[in-house]
Amino acid sequence: MVFVNWKDKINACIEQWDKKTIVVSPDVDGFLTAAILSNIFGSKVIGYYNARSLYIERGYNVDDCINSLWLDHDIDHTRILCIGQHLVNGTNADSLDRRNTYSFNPNQFLRQSYNESFLGVNGLSRDKYPFGTAHLFIHLLKNSWIKEELHAIFCHADSARAVSNTYRMNTTIWLRQLFDLETLPFVGMDGKQFDFNNVKGSLDSDVWALSPTIDAELHLVRRLRDANVPGTSAAVRQRELIGVPSELRGTQSVTIRRNMKVETITSNIANAVSALFSKTNLKLDVGSIDPEETVHGEFHRVYPSNKYKVGELDEFLNQHKVFSHAFVARSALQFTTMSGTALFER
Repeated sequence: MVFVNWKDKINACIEQWDKKTIVVSPDVDGFLTAAILSNIFGSKVIGYYNARSLYIERGYNVDDCINSLWLDHDIDHTRILCIGQHLVNGTNADSLDRRNTYSFNPNQFLRQSYNESFLGVNGLSRDKYPFGTAHLFIHLLKNSWIKEELHAIFCHADSARAVSNTYRMNTTIWLRQLFDLETLPFVGMDGKQFDFNNVKGSLDSDVWALSPTIDAELHLVRRLRDANVPGTSAAVRQRELIGVPSELRGTQSVTIRRNMKVETITSNIANAVSALFSKTNLKLDVGSIDPEETVHGEFHRVYPSNKYKVGELDEFLNQHKVFSHAFVARSALQFTTMSGTALFER
């Protein structure tokens, strides 16, 4: 089936899901996306996948997770529905046949591949999707949820404000090709400095710095750090981010390590979720993790080909029996295998 409108495609994915359970990435974007869908459908978050291991809540198992919708993830498993926004294609012709055909990714939908991405801050053509997974669900929000604090969470999710203010041309292209004028406050703009309908224009300087939600985002970051969500990593500090306070860099992901006690992981998740939604009308219920149901994969980070040929990536993914993958930089393809675990070929 060919979808002309991306919202029809994402709705088709939602329709395949039984609306009962969710597996999510344990970070701001993942929690925000899960909160939107759980408040609409009454769904329950039952698992947390950090691209290394799957942590499952008590009372649920691997099969429950396979039947869940995986949010803010791109999964190479024919039975798993996922909605993510990572860069997953090497070329536009890659089949990615290990992926569920109903899963949605904006890069895939608009045929954005590794070969045409990572052009840098001065790139003049479309690059990889610059926003979070949650931004794909703005059109489902209810008016009763919209508060300045919710706008701030969207601006902070996947560093949307900071990244967009740095990669202005790419942001301009994606805003016009995928979204509409109503989206602007959710990426940190009030709309007064940007002529959305001027197709030849691009973003003006410092439009995000003038946003009325920037103070709310700063307060959000402080709450997250008080909840022990780590600040900037060395990799984030090295990025060139323009026009936003340095405090807004990082502070995204809950700390989860393989040797960490599940009680600590449970506490870290609960504290982060509480800090994230404490000043909004959204709720996200999280429970305790069952150590007996945890599934550990093998995480890899490799230097990808400088230019992919048709079929190369498909062959690589099939050869290594990859469970999830993403191009995270021009010099980095990350992937996880689950061979020998309960998630493999289930």
